[in-house]
Parts: sequence; C-alpha cells; structure tokens
Amino acid sequence: MIIECVKVKNFRSIHNETLYLNDITALIGPNGVGKSSFLKAIDLFYNPNANYSQKDFYNEDMGSSKKKKNIEITITFSVLDNDELERFKKYVKNGKLSVKKVLEWPKSKGSQKYYGNHLENPDFDDFRNSGGPILVRNIKN
Repeated sequence: MIIECVKVKNFRSIHNETLYLNDITALIGPNGVGKSSFLKAIDLFYNPNANYSQKDFYNEDMGSSKKKKNIEITITFSVLDNDELERFKKYVKNGKLSVKKVLEWPKSKGSQKYYGNHLENPDFDDFRNSGGPILVRNIKN
C-alpha cells in the first residue's frame, strides 16, 4: 500500500489543496507555502488521538454554530496487496482506497473520526443484480 495523494481542507495555511505523490516525492519551495502543513496533516491522519488546537484551523476559523468548518484530511492509497484488498474490499474502488479523517472543534473524545468511501447501499443489491428496472418491477409483483 502506498500513498497516492493527500487532500487537505481547512488546515493551517491550506484551505483546500491536494498533493499528488509519486514513488519518491520531494517537497521544495519557499517558506510559508504549506510543505510542513502537508507533512503535519499526514501525521495527524495517522495519529488516532492527534493533538491539535484552534490555531491549526485555516485562518483560525471553526465556523459558526450552524456550519462548522472542520479539518479534513483524505489519503488515497494504491498498490494494495491481496490482504488489504480483502480487508477493505467494500471501500476499494478501481484498486484504490480513500480514507478521510475529520477533526472537529472543540477538541473532545469524539472529535476525531475516520470515514471510508463506500458508495453502494446494500438495500439496492436486488436492483443492481436484477438486470434493470423491468425485472425489479416483476420481482415486486
């Protein structure tokens, strides 16, 4: 399993950016462009009890009470081995696994959550496997 890309939203100097990675990737550039922010975001992703503060939110903006602006870190993995493909099969699409970590403010026990992308609802399996809407109508009759 290798990291293919890292998408970061609302974290430090990063409003909404994606970093695409190769087998070997070097981050170079002037100070203040987000190199360390991407590395810290990867560190936060892998730490289930990550330490973060209000200052880690983009422009220190946690949003209003109606619409929170959470930190979101999504890592897409590729080159999964057979065990990983089997273990995460309901989340793998086109040989890739995307996992999102959401960090909320204020920080509390349940403020850090992981989400896998699973686009299929099992309630629709009969429809998907039926061959089309006409056959589904016949099944219900």
